[in-house]
Amino acid sequence: MVKRVGSMRFTAYSMAVATVPAVVQFFVFEPLSALDLPGKVWLYVILLATFTTVLPLFIQAEALRRIGAAEFALIGALGPVSVAITSALGLDERFTAIQALGGVLVIFACCWFP
Repeated sequence: MVKRVGSMRFTAYSMAVATVPAVVQFFVFEPLSALDLPGKVWLYVILLATFTTVLPLFIQAEALRRIGAAEFALIGALGPVSVAITSALGLDERFTAIQALGGVLVIFACCWFP
């Protein structure tokens, strides 16, 4: 399907389809008055959605198109390892020996069994 419609269009379709259940759930469980928020909050919502959801998904789709699925999967496997390390360094979260061992196994698998 991605090859037929293109990665960007597929990403746009996927996000649109995924949005529908979220919107339906909101309107089922929340009153319309829940949307009555200050303009500054709406600005933050738009910025947050754009820079943490929409742009990263389109960037991932383009990376997948450019470097291919195998390489993209290898890079994606390193994501959780980097999050654990940066959380320990930047947020002072616990980093256990089990996490370190898991990270080493992921990196080993990515380097030795591509």
